Amino acid sequence: LAFMTTLSIGNLKDHIFALAERTPEKPALVSCNQEGETEKIYTYKDLKDEIIKVANWFQNGLGLKKGDVLGLALPNSVELLIFSWAAWAIGIATVPFDLRRDTFSQYLYKISLTHPRALVVSGQTFKEDEMQELKRILNVIELQKFQAMPASEQSVAWQDGISHSSLILFTSGTTGFPKGAELTLENLLVNAEGIKNWFEIGDRDRFLVLLPLYHVNSTTFCLASLLAGAS
Repeated sequence: LAFMTTLSIGNLKDHIFALAERTPEKPALVSCNQEGETEKIYTYKDLKDEIIKVANWFQNGLGLKKGDVLGLALPNSVELLIFSWAAWAIGIATVPFDLRRDTFSQYLYKISLTHPRALVVSGQTFKEDEMQELKRILNVIELQKFQAMPASEQSVAWQDGISHSSLILFTSGTTGFPKGAELTLENLLVNAEGIKNWFEIGDRDRFLVLLPLYHVNSTTFCLASLLAGAS
């Protein structure tokens, strides 16, 4: 059964900025702890500000440019979503890593295939000797250092359109080495638009994310909520 999905947006940054203009105080992302307690609420205005801050940091702080690849070794968190959306909005592809199951050798294998310009890590993800090995081959950035940075006023070169490569997801590798599947932002948005329409997600809805954010289902469901202006 074939069906056509008509995208409601042509640019990710413009869509986020429009939501911030239309519903600035509405919750966009809600960060919860393992007990389900709310830790922080990001309104759509906050989301816009964070996207600008992260995009500035990527381009003017780390020197990343359109077409580059960025590794994300982060747990399920609001930051992983914000970093991903900011990267996609400026034409950078992300590679989210599986923090629970990947061994260090698997990290090195995936890095050797995707050639990220930088890797963002959080907390005690790696042992000290592993961190030294990673720093020898690429730029490793600790999330805590970024969070302490002030917002930058430098300009951002935003990405036009949605046809660019945005996400590299790895298969489970049950019968061999994991394979990297490269997806464009258009691939992701078409999938998300279909989910939004199928479930009739509206701007008054709230979606609870349980799956890990290196999984394609959680990635596209979050985008479906964003397309709808939901929380």
